[in-house]
Amino acid sequence: MTRWNGGRDLHAVARAEWDHLVRFQASDRNWRMPLAAALASGLPLLIGVWLDRPDFGLVSSLGGMVFLYLPETPLDHRMVTIMACAFAMIGSYALGVISHFFPLLQIPALTFVAALTTMVCRYFRLPPPGCVFFVMAAAIGMYTPAETFETPTKVGLLALGALLACLIAFFYSLAMMRLRPPQPAPPPASADFDFVVVSSSNRWRSACSSAPRWRWRRRCNSNAPTGRRSVAPRSCNPRRCAPSGRGSSIASGGPAPACC
Repeated sequence: MTRWNGGRDLHAVARAEWDHLVRFQASDRNWRMPLAAALASGLPLLIGVWLDRPDFGLVSSLGGMVFLYLPETPLDHRMVTIMACAFAMIGSYALGVISHFFPLLQIPALTFVAALTTMVCRYFRLPPPGCVFFVMAAAIGMYTPAETFETPTKVGLLALGALLACLIAFFYSLAMMRLRPPQPAPPPASADFDFVVVSSSNRWRSACSSAPRWRWRRRCNSNAPTGRRSVAPRSCNPRRCAPSGRGSSIASGGPAPACC
């Protein structure tokens, strides 16, 4: 059992945390990408200030966050990915703005957006930030004061910001693909319920892990198959397990193959 040494241990912990905070990690991202991302989110705000409507610029700049989902894949995969993310951002924000007028539906709507975007991001293996900005857009639209007639205006402003981000991403991709070759598109994850759904929600994980699972596997030298009901073991038949004349390995003490 280790003992706490007071000031020395506290100093070591603080020093380790400070080292993690100020350490610069190596990154393979191009230095031009932060500039393009700042342009995608800052240009709508600049236009809004120029038109004396900074509130419109703030909503449009939220749609410019879609640029951060741009992968380093071939051009067709890049544009399909970022346009799908733009559509998801618009849908999340629209659902949040609509649920603003129905207070009882705010928490269920936000839960639905978080669960759905998490599952989709896990299935298509989207890199960080993942589902963060989709949930953030829904939460901002949900708790922003607005009138009923302003709903189409706000959704349209965010759509314009997302469209501008897609245009910037297109020209940025054309320029960057001449400097460095694109990476191959990652294949989507297998449609596994445990990976896509259960791992996305701790609540669903606990619900699904308590469900009974039956496994009926019969192997040589096993006392009973996996399951709740026990079955008397049967003897291994070398001719049935190895009809091609490999039963001599069992007689000589080799590993027993699985029986049918």
